[in-house]
Amino acid sequence: MYELKHKSEMIVCLKLPKKLLKKLVPYLCEHVIDSLREPFLVGDFLFRIFNMGDIFPVISLAGIYKLIVNYNFEYPNFYQCVYGLTTPSVCYLNYREKFFTLLDTFLSSTHLPTYVVAAFVKRLSRIALLAPVSCQESLLALIRNLITRHKTVEFLLHRENPETLTSDPYNEEESNLQKCGAMESSLWEIKTLQRHWYSEVAKRANFIDKGMQRMESFVRWRQDDDYFMKLLSRKFGSDFLKHKDEEKFRKNQSFSEFDSSRKSFG
Repeated sequence: MYELKHKSEMIVCLKLPKKLLKKLVPYLCEHVIDSLREPFLVGDFLFRIFNMGDIFPVISLAGIYKLIVNYNFEYPNFYQCVYGLTTPSVCYLNYREKFFTLLDTFLSSTHLPTYVVAAFVKRLSRIALLAPVSCQESLLALIRNLITRHKTVEFLLHRENPETLTSDPYNEEESNLQKCGAMESSLWEIKTLQRHWYSEVAKRANFIDKGMQRMESFVRWRQDDDYFMKLLSRKFGSDFLKHKDEEKFRKNQSFSEFDSSRKSFG
């Protein structure tokens, strides 16, 4: 099994094309770290990957988290770092599902301080307001699950004030999770989403009025096209989707016939 034993080897890996690194790092995190005699040796490598920006902070976080949990690796302010990455822009990127799935894993421990969980619940609630429809249902399900899992933040469900952005003590620009004001805030964002134009999102937001749930719900991620086609189906009926599939099939057939005839005359 390949082992990254020396810093020189790590530097060589860092010089690889980014396209290759995007495949190497997830493989390293999932399959290689646990087989190393000294897993902590890859810590510096993952930190360097993390600082490369783009998708690299996300794909390196899984490995860093594994080192922290399984090998007592020290990463000061890990949750503050993850909190800084949790922004509305993530919802518009291709790897959004991977990021939020990782975030759910990071927040799985029931021993996390209440202020940490409250900060993430509040941040996700604020993000849900700005997210595309294809993300909003999933984010609401994730928020609901976090509150179900961490009963110490139940107070966020029942607190009625603040009711608007202007009166909210939460400061989304504050990077310190203890000082961001989430513990003094409410989930007025979820109440706002109850008036969403898309009924499925509005329905999902109703959980805030039902109090604590006994079980976590499944978080389903869909693509933008799935929602678009679902809306068209509601507007024009299921036959519309059937005709769209038939039209797509005919176009593919026509293209295949054209391509074959072009080759025969070529």
